[in-house]
Amino acid sequence: MLHFGKADPGKSMRQMQDETRELLVTATSRIFGVVVVNVSGEIDMSTAEAFRSALGPAHTEPVAVVSLENVLYIDSSGLAVLVGEHRRRRENGQRLLVVLPSSAASRVFRITQLTQVLECFDDLANAIQAARSEPRQRFGCDVNASFDGKASPVVQQDS
Repeated sequence: MLHFGKADPGKSMRQMQDETRELLVTATSRIFGVVVVNVSGEIDMSTAEAFRSALGPAHTEPVAVVSLENVLYIDSSGLAVLVGEHRRRRENGQRLLVVLPSSAASRVFRITQLTQVLECFDDLANAIQAARSEPRQRFGCDVNASFDGKASPVVQQDS
């Protein structure tokens, strides 16, 4: 996270940089019946395990969206968490949809060609629409199996 204001003279530049490298799971919400895990900050070797844990509440859902729109940086350890979760979910007949970072961090998904492996979207609205529509044939799961067809509030915070 970027912090603006006066610099703390008691902190070194390295300490201030380390503070900006936090991983923050801002919310796990339900939008139109779809679980969305919102993540911001940086996903690297030091935060990858926390990122993996943050995805835990969505394990039982037939489809989950991970929004990385506010992620500033992601390295190979963060990508490995996503690929591992994608594989686990596919083996269990579930889907994982990823909203790409709006920052330069999205470039790593294209360079590694993970956009060809993961179900990736440029914005949350398209990911939600895809989650509620018929699943792609290659995944062989029924995302609507637990959806009762009734409209949910746009955002419903899970407790």
